[in-house]
Amino acid sequence: RIQSRLQGHAIERFITRCCFGGRGQMLAASGAEDGNVFVWHANSAKPVKVLQGHHASVTAIDWRPGDDHMLATGGDDNTVKIWGLPA
Repeated sequence: RIQSRLQGHAIERFITRCCFGGRGQMLAASGAEDGNVFVWHANSAKPVKVLQGHHASVTAIDWRPGDDHMLATGGDDNTVKIWGLPA
């Protein structure tokens, strides 16, 4: 049974896997082929934050263990970005 549908991606080929983190694992984050990173709260279908900084597809994403406010992403632009999210 589907619990929630998250909106915001513009998809042509693929979406990077979704990962959960933040306080109480209440945030979901996913990268996209347009270089954006989308962050949703579990209670919202629309992104609460769109992070822009990659210049190609975001191909890897994960939360920093033990830190509810830090997210790392990697992209086809050969960069890794470390994002600090507000509390």
